Amino acid sequence: MAQGGDGLIVNADSDSDDGTGQAFLATPTRTPKRLLAIDGTPGKGRNLLAAWRLCLDEGVDAVVMLDGDMRTVQPWWIPAFLRPIAARGVDFVSPLYRRSPYRGVSARSVSRAFHYAWFGVDVQHPLSGNAAIALPLLRRLAARDWTAAELGYGAETAIVATILGESRPWAKAQLDICADAERFGYRQRIAHDVLTATVQVARRTPPRLGPAGPVETAPMTFVGPTAPETAWLEARIADACDKSAACRQDYARWAGARFAEIEAAIEARRLDASAWFHLFSHALLEARERDPGRPATEYATALAPLFSLRVLTIWQECEGRSAEAIDAAAAAEVGVMRAALAAAAA
Repeated sequence: MAQGGDGLIVNADSDSDDGTGQAFLATPTRTPKRLLAIDGTPGKGRNLLAAWRLCLDEGVDAVVMLDGDMRTVQPWWIPAFLRPIAARGVDFVSPLYRRSPYRGVSARSVSRAFHYAWFGVDVQHPLSGNAAIALPLLRRLAARDWTAAELGYGAETAIVATILGESRPWAKAQLDICADAERFGYRQRIAHDVLTATVQVARRTPPRLGPAGPVETAPMTFVGPTAPETAWLEARIADACDKSAACRQDYARWAGARFAEIEAAIEARRLDASAWFHLFSHALLEARERDPGRPATEYATALAPLFSLRVLTIWQECEGRSAEAIDAAAAAEVGVMRAALAAAAA
């Protein structure tokens, strides 16, 4: 929303071939709109940064971001996102809504657990792509330096880590259903960017150990279609099956006395939350304290097979379970990584 109550609709597009830009221009609207064609390497963060800078030039007070793949956006979402900014002066508004248990794989297995472990604050949907940003945070994000991963699909990790790391005020907006286009071809890139950006945050910001805030228990799952194809997960898991693979040396170092458990999990194609978060915590602390010169992308590449195995395990566990049971399991594991991080730090 621009100053004076006027609105502006912005679509930032990295020369995609799905017709989004053309459909955007062809759709009649009462509000002025702008299509930004972004040059260079395609990336979600790159698109957001261009849109934010345009909005700052236009004198906005707040921005509502809506993912271009969304199929269930409702008009009332806009005021729901903006209300906490106008009424309470928060910098950021994150959604609460229900999603398919087969979506948000990087959020449950990496980002939500990491932010709670590192900052002691639970953001239920940290990678949603749907959120609102007020002017002070907008200026901060537009001015900061962005890594290649953050200019890609690590954008939301950078946003949420900035909010929590700087203790900025934020709020939640209760929405309803979040459903989007079911395209899995780029999921490995999303996971790699999120893992890379997470390592970068861990290096920049010390963990806040000690008492943590409550875990969010708002309903977050709807039971819909069956599990999608898993070939993209199986292909990455296969990278860790060879005992001579370079990542196995990393796993032995990070897992320590639990390495046999990791080996058994790879063999059985089933990795529980405790083992995954134990290894993930040790990897992050190593990247921060003992090997700060190793590229974050290398950590992401090494972690990716076990991340994929954890996602596959979650999908298997979701089959035949109610939405309430899936939500309870997801909430229960939020604190597991924080406990693992505290143990690793000790």
